[in-house]
Amino acid sequence: MKNMNVNIKQYKDLNINELLMYQNFQVDELGEDVLKVARTDEQPIYISYRDNNLYFQVDLGSLKEVNSQELLTELLDINTEIVPISFGIDSTEADNARLVLVSSLLTVDLSDEEVLMVIDAMELATDKAEEVLTKYIK
Repeated sequence: MKNMNVNIKQYKDLNINELLMYQNFQVDELGEDVLKVARTDEQPIYISYRDNNLYFQVDLGSLKEVNSQELLTELLDINTEIVPISFGIDSTEADNARLVLVSSLLTVDLSDEEVLMVIDAMELATDKAEEVLTKYIK
């Protein structure tokens, strides 16, 4: 009998580290519930887990370097183009506010496609953000 060239999807439970490594991401554990995830030539995505949610974040840099009303207006306008990703400000360090891209997923009944879709969207949004930011970097 000849081998048939038919692809079959296989569903199995994986933890997020296994899923990402299987998809050829570089995965570094930064803490108990924090991962740094990247593909070649892409900005790293930080993924954290708390309260049954995965939180995704890309650090785009210090607001001190790019802070202007025109830029912030343009970024808010772009927010409508990059859904489910959003621009935000990480003010964890009071003297060094950071421009970030963020998204989140509820982990109940979470599929691999959902995780990979958010990561792909983060990478596309990062490319769009970098394109805009180059006009404003001092």
